[in-house]
Amino acid sequence: MWDLFDFFKQQIFDICNVFGFYLLWILLFYIGSNLHSIYCTPKGLLGFLYTPVLVQAPHCIAFRWIISTGTNNINVFWGILAGFFIKKLKNNIR
Repeated sequence: MWDLFDFFKQQIFDICNVFGFYLLWILLFYIGSNLHSIYCTPKGLLGFLYTPVLVQAPHCIAFRWIISTGTNNINVFWGILAGFFIKKLKNNIR
């Protein structure tokens, strides 16, 4: 009975570790995208005129890095998730 409990406990721990990383990048991507649209591309004609200047501002560069790196990590996660579940299925079949 306790072996089964320990098995499920370990599975839940493994899944939380994998999904925690994924959720962190989703959160960073979401925050970075919204802050970029607010601080680096203001609305209106004046915002349109400020955009060429703001595009080189350090905070806008940081937001762009978060957005591009977050996109890559979220895309890679789907492959990691597939490998994770295939490994779990393979270990359970044996």
